[in-house]
Amino acid sequence: MLDEGIIPSKEECMKFLKATRYVPRRDNPDARLVTEYFEEAYTGGFNASFYLGWITDQPTDYDLQNAYPTAMANIIDIDWSKNVRDFPRNYELSLQDLMNPLIPAVAVGDFDFPDDCYCPNIPVPVKGGMKIYPRHAKHVYMSGPDMYLALKLGARIKVFRGFTCMMLETKEGKPSQCLAYAVTNLVQDRMKAKAMYKDKPLVEKSLKTMVNSCYGKTAQNVSPKSRYNAKIMGRVDAEPSAVTSPYHATYTTALVRCMLIASINQLHDMGYHLYSVTTDGFITDAPIDIVRSLDAYGFAQIFQNGRYILNQTHEACEANQVWEPKHFNETFLNITTRGNVAVNDEGVLAHNSYTTGEIKDSRADRDAYIIAVLSREGRLRCSTKVWTEFSENVERKHDFHVSETIRQLSMNFDYKRCPLIETAKDTPVHYESLNGKYAVDTIIAEYDTRPFDDAEEFLNYRKTMQDEDCVKATDDLKRVKVKSTVKTKGYIGKNLNRKILLSILMGYRAGLYQIPELDGLKQAEVIETVNSWGISTISINDWKNCSRSKRQENMLPGELVDPTLQKILRRKEA
Repeated sequence: MLDEGIIPSKEECMKFLKATRYVPRRDNPDARLVTEYFEEAYTGGFNASFYLGWITDQPTDYDLQNAYPTAMANIIDIDWSKNVRDFPRNYELSLQDLMNPLIPAVAVGDFDFPDDCYCPNIPVPVKGGMKIYPRHAKHVYMSGPDMYLALKLGARIKVFRGFTCMMLETKEGKPSQCLAYAVTNLVQDRMKAKAMYKDKPLVEKSLKTMVNSCYGKTAQNVSPKSRYNAKIMGRVDAEPSAVTSPYHATYTTALVRCMLIASINQLHDMGYHLYSVTTDGFITDAPIDIVRSLDAYGFAQIFQNGRYILNQTHEACEANQVWEPKHFNETFLNITTRGNVAVNDEGVLAHNSYTTGEIKDSRADRDAYIIAVLSREGRLRCSTKVWTEFSENVERKHDFHVSETIRQLSMNFDYKRCPLIETAKDTPVHYESLNGKYAVDTIIAEYDTRPFDDAEEFLNYRKTMQDEDCVKATDDLKRVKVKSTVKTKGYIGKNLNRKILLSILMGYRAGLYQIPELDGLKQAEVIETVNSWGISTISINDWKNCSRSKRQENMLPGELVDPTLQKILRRKEA
């Protein structure tokens, strides 16, 4: 195969290995520090949901063609033989400092996005290993593309310490792009193999795997991981690969994230809805010509150049398109990240780890999943196969076998973004399976979201969601908001309207609120009157408890109960 040109020669491969290998730190004292900064700034793909509910706008799922290889084709190598340039300490960054997102740069500092920014782009680590994208954060590591796009979106960035690196040039004076060389060779070889070995698809599929594996090998152990070592029968730290490069790995994922987030913000500003984004694409109601016309604050041209490099042609062909439509969805249900399903067979079907027991991706599987999610009143129960771990075989703890285990899965929104309660509306949904055996009538909230202000706000909501089995309707969203934002000693429970009503009655009995309709009534008359309001129901014991000072300490604040109190007072006037 070497002679046939399907696999590059050893000499060509060694050029790639030499250029991407861990930096020659002994030649440059700055290299160790800068590489550590790139390791800290490294983040994986962007995954989130934006607009949720029962969607009838017939959106489309778009993918970036060969997202990671296309990004890799643009990355410029660093000249580690030259000193880096430091940003001034406590320096407010501007676009004059980063005029191009491909400039090798990394920094640690604070950032503040404007309040009207729909989707900030700088990832922030939080407890539990998650990454969120809030409006404000301090002491965050940021790569060049992240800082460039943030500035384009109107963010203020204060750098505590950061660096820009000199670009490596070829003998011809052009920027060195070793990944472009390697990935392009593999892409071209795959095209040759597809044409030469039409009856032997294994060759073409092997090269496809090589292309898709390039990013993984450059990122291997950039985020420290462990692996099982059969020789010592225990776990050891995973080693970097021969081509691990924190800089190249960081820029690969950052370019893809920035391309997605830049497009999301522009589409939102144009009035289109964004529903979900997963690593290399998103679901939106924008038509294909609009998506392909976006400049994405300059990232669209970068990805277009990447397509030209990989395909070795500037022709206006489908292979050179940056965006490609993947799924055309009719009405579809969007509940959380990687949890969305269209009613049509050609539409998206992401199970959120739930298994229905039907043949995967079949019509029955699609119907069963939709009905299970729509009709849920708590977590969904499903059976999952568990395979014997390799370590158990090696250590002869168990023979190989496959067992069944029962899981209780939450189908709640994952709260990577904050629901906008003012946009929430309950949508009646009637759905029947294709075979007519199953049907469901329910309501589900449809709502938009916003970025969290900071990590603290996110953690407050996540803590609340740990005790929530089913957040499905608008009242559920309101309850979660109150639990997450209002400081109260008392237990709110699952019925927020009841808590608000009891707080109003406590305030009335404490002399804080005036409710003329209750003045002079006997206990039984009070209960009858209050229950006629249609807010919630109370008993005589509830009414008695409202006069106790210890219970009154748990009242909700006045600004939260005031809208309901005003409705009660207007009712009397009417």
